[in-house]
Amino acid sequence: MVKQEHQRTGVNTNKYITSFMGLSPTEDPELVILVVLYNPTGEGGHQGGA
Repeated sequence: MVKQEHQRTGVNTNKYITSFMGLSPTEDPELVILVVLYNPTGEGGHQGGA
């Protein structure tokens, strides 16, 4: 019998990914910025509003 190793796939529920996207000006945008934070920590936790 051959032992098969299982690979973990899917979502890692122990970590957070937060993101924010902004553009300027709102009419006919010329600048787009995407900010992504992987597993953010700090006083406000992982919530972007904090």
